[in-house]
Amino acid sequence: MPLEVINKEHTPDESTHAYTTDLCKKLILWAWSRDPKQVWFHPQAEKMILESSVRLGRKYRCDIVLVEPSDQRLKLARLACAAAARMFSSSNDGEILQVMPEHVEYASAFVEKCYDAPAMEYDVYAKNKQSKMFMSSEKKSNLKKYWSHLDNGEILREILVDGNYFRKGELADQTGMSKDGVKELIAHLTRNFLITATPNGYRKTPMFTAFLKEYEKIDSTDPPF
Repeated sequence: MPLEVINKEHTPDESTHAYTTDLCKKLILWAWSRDPKQVWFHPQAEKMILESSVRLGRKYRCDIVLVEPSDQRLKLARLACAAAARMFSSSNDGEILQVMPEHVEYASAFVEKCYDAPAMEYDVYAKNKQSKMFMSSEKKSNLKKYWSHLDNGEILREILVDGNYFRKGELADQTGMSKDGVKELIAHLTRNFLITATPNGYRKTPMFTAFLKEYEKIDSTDPPF
């Protein structure tokens, strides 16, 4: 907002306010006085809460768990109740708080707005972490193709599938790969977030270990020749 507007001389507002201090106070007291039997969820609202919980859980899945899968539906339900109460969504006698689909829609959008805000960028962080924690179908397919073209891919898999750490020199000695071949392999695995460098050597990521075990199962199902 321009500084000229902020520092402009303002005259008292003489307009009639629809939401007075007294009415807002009564609304808060009314919301707080509702017991569980006085809160009703529209069936479609319940369905939307469950669907949104799954979607948000997948979107923000990472090592910093702000969206707890087992608790997200409760969080959305509470936010939807708050939105419904703020709009005085009630039965004709004013006793039952009625939570409608539009209140769930607002609650879900509010959560995403907070998490995706430029000051937080939780969506960006989660997406970046997911690329390192979980292997997409495309990435898995590309890795299988890469592995199948290695001359000693089966020996390499047998060596890597068991241990958690390995070193370049040991890998070259055990597989017979050249130094350049090992160097290229390390570079490829590192670029795809499949291994990380540590003082004890290179450590496999969980998704790389899962791939090696799955590759073993696929290989063992091939018919013998």
